[in-house]
Amino acid sequence: MTIEEEYERIKSLFDGVDENQLALLDGAIVEAARLRMELNRLHMIAAASGLVKVDPVNPSRQKELPVSK
Repeated sequence: MTIEEEYERIKSLFDGVDENQLALLDGAIVEAARLRMELNRLHMIAAASGLVKVDPVNPSRQKELPVSK
């Protein structure tokens, strides 16, 4: 799914809303679509690589990966 597709999906939730009110919300809808796509991408990276790297010799020693920040 792309940001544009997510934008259209969210915008469709507001069917029947006055066009002037929808125009006021347009920026927020674009930002919500962008954030959802970015969070989905980060979630997939975190699921694949994990959030913490554990030292195989000393498991109590851990390093936070950049994706977790």
